[in-house]
Amino acid sequence: MTVLDQDTTYSTITPEEFHRLSHSNGFAYKQMMNTYRRLITDEFSQQAYRQFFDYLLNQDDGAILFHCTKGKDRTGIATALFFLAVGIDKKTIFQDYLLTDTYNHEQTEVELERMVE
Repeated sequence: MTVLDQDTTYSTITPEEFHRLSHSNGFAYKQMMNTYRRLITDEFSQQAYRQFFDYLLNQDDGAILFHCTKGKDRTGIATALFFLAVGIDKKTIFQDYLLTDTYNHEQTEVELERMVE
């Protein structure tokens, strides 16, 4: 399921263009803030999450598995919304959401080193 209607990760631009953008002041922070804002406010994203909940509500074959590469952004928001809908308290939701940093720390460090090279 696609949650964003455009490439906000810049994965489709050239390495040269990404290098130029990524070295501008505050690029990563601004980009992530924009992406998270769009995950909640963008009509396309709202429709995607609506489809996700429709699927959950109409699933009667047992367990459901949903995932993505890192599980923090689009899938993390979906999980947080699901947890909120079933009554899990916000403190627990935030703690669960932040576990992605813990479990992905080593891989993230390797990726950052590769980017610097």
